[in-house]
Amino acid sequence: MKNGAQDYLTKDTINAEVLNRVIKCAIERAFLAKEVALQRDSLTTFNRALAHDLKEPVRMIRSFLQLIDTTQD
Repeated sequence: MKNGAQDYLTKDTINAEVLNRVIKCAIERAFLAKEVALQRDSLTTFNRALAHDLKEPVRMIRSFLQLIDTTQD
């Protein structure tokens, strides 16, 4: 279980119903894991764009300050 096992089946408990349930659960977990990965990638992209958009005004202010500083000399 510590290594990621989700459903532990012993040989004496395996039947068609249990096996069907375990397979359906495994497919659902794989689907949800894929959805989480896609959402994580989307949030990473959004985070990068947001960080860029928030830094841009600071860059413009720095550029104008440098321009003012060079014109005063």
